[in-house]
Amino acid sequence: MKYIILLLLSLNLKAELDLTIPKQSAVHIPEKEFFFNWGDYNEPPTKAQIITFWTLNVLDVYTTHRSLKELRVNEKNPLLPKKPKLEELVLHKIIVAGLISQHSSKKNMNVMNVTLTYSIINNYTFTN
Repeated sequence: MKYIILLLLSLNLKAELDLTIPKQSAVHIPEKEFFFNWGDYNEPPTKAQIITFWTLNVLDVYTTHRSLKELRVNEKNPLLPKKPKLEELVLHKIIVAGLISQHSSKKNMNVMNVTLTYSIINNYTFTN
């Protein structure tokens, strides 16, 4: 038995290992997915658009609360009750507007800012 072990240890055993990394094709890394996708490339919104968006949301909450308080009108948003409290309006705006501002493109932010402006004007015409 010891001669077999000596014979195995004396043999020149070599393993040829190829440790080179094979060439790989380029991996497609998708761009950030936006909440709304209206085209091939979605440029992120500018800082001015984000500031305008949040300013318009604050004005929308203010004019909505004022018109609900002063007049006999109901909230048209299906996610809110007919007569929401100020806390409900603020919480709703923080959640929904936060999602929109984080996942929106430049074009979509323009649409949202125009829509909010129309909503504010509509609320303001009710109170005057």
